[in-house]
Amino acid sequence: MHSIHLVPVFAAEASGNVRVELDLVIYTVMGFFAGIFFFFKGFRDLKTKRTVEDIPTSRIATGAVGTDVEICGTILCDENRLLTAPLSGDACVFYVLEIEKLTRSRNSSHWIKIDTLHSDEGFYVDDGSGATALVFAEGAQIIQKGKGFVQHLDRYLRGEVKQRLKQVVVQNLKELKTFGVDDVDNTSGKYRVTEKRFMAGEEVYILGFADSGLKLAAQRKLDFKTFLKAKKLIIKHPKLKQRFDRDEDGVLNPDELEWGAKVIGQRMTDKYNEEQFKKLYSKTKMIFKHAPPSLFLISTHHEADVLGHLTLHTRLKLFGGPALSIGCAVYLITIYDDLMKFF
Repeated sequence: MHSIHLVPVFAAEASGNVRVELDLVIYTVMGFFAGIFFFFKGFRDLKTKRTVEDIPTSRIATGAVGTDVEICGTILCDENRLLTAPLSGDACVFYVLEIEKLTRSRNSSHWIKIDTLHSDEGFYVDDGSGATALVFAEGAQIIQKGKGFVQHLDRYLRGEVKQRLKQVVVQNLKELKTFGVDDVDNTSGKYRVTEKRFMAGEEVYILGFADSGLKLAAQRKLDFKTFLKAKKLIIKHPKLKQRFDRDEDGVLNPDELEWGAKVIGQRMTDKYNEEQFKKLYSKTKMIFKHAPPSLFLISTHHEADVLGHLTLHTRLKLFGGPALSIGCAVYLITIYDDLMKFF
């Protein structure tokens, strides 16, 4: 028996004997609408660029709390309280994981971002003005030097990296929309994760709504939700069980489990020791966090480099978007008669 292969191509009996590939038509239509999307996204980037240009850099000690503020400073963190970035294993104060999935078609393949995961820690910034700012980076637009640390989830993924990533996914399941714990074990290479991180001592540029730091002390308290999260984490991981098994009988009794949950939970809540916290709290004047509709931007570039980055991307989208849509429209018009004969 001969197999029949159906090819998504049809021939038109028009002049020039034009052949039209159905996949190409679909991608052209997608390209047309993508060009429109990029065009309007370019206007958003233009607005961001103008905001960066219009707001002058302020000193933390003298900046106007309750308004949009731009600062430049150095990240502070106690060395004993640093986080471990899941992919690189580097000690950092904050990280973002961008998760992408490989989508394939007959003629091409491309990566689509499906999830973003943030460490829930804030970090302090000092600009030498005598005051500090606390930054909660979740929800911020992040512009970093380089492309970040990229890791494909395949059979070459090291065991320790997989374990760290799985632990982070378990801790942040509520934040994730699509990606789950089982996906970490996927070895097909259809997932890749990009890690962006901020390091202690690194210089950062921040623009966003500056809230008052007067209610900061309440954020150090270990809440019940974090306590339960830490408790579940200890139960699931053998190494943590062993760490808090005081009598070494191989089983955690209620007192040992509660003690472990308090230790792990407090580390989740606060990465600053008490002495440093009191010192930083007494100097903290501003808190930056996602506060729509205000722009929230964090970058390891200087302001001039941030503007250069935004200018390039704005021009590419404002001019490239229409060019893409027009090119796709011209092609669709060219094959219009052939399409009508097919349908």
